[in-house]
Amino acid sequence: MKLTKMKFARLQAGFTQVEAAEKLGIVQSYLSMIETNQANVSNELLIKMSKLYDCPPTDLK
Repeated sequence: MKLTKMKFARLQAGFTQVEAAEKLGIVQSYLSMIETNQANVSNELLIKMSKLYDCPPTDLK
């Protein structure tokens, strides 16, 4: 299975989907859909993710 950039960044930051979703204020199933390109991510959420994962937003796309 190929890792998406978002999933790779989350794993590098040491978060499970449940932990990251909780900190981002979303449900785990939505994060899963984002990570598998089944749902779009808003710019606001992308910025939150980049701060949580400590990486530039461009690394997540």
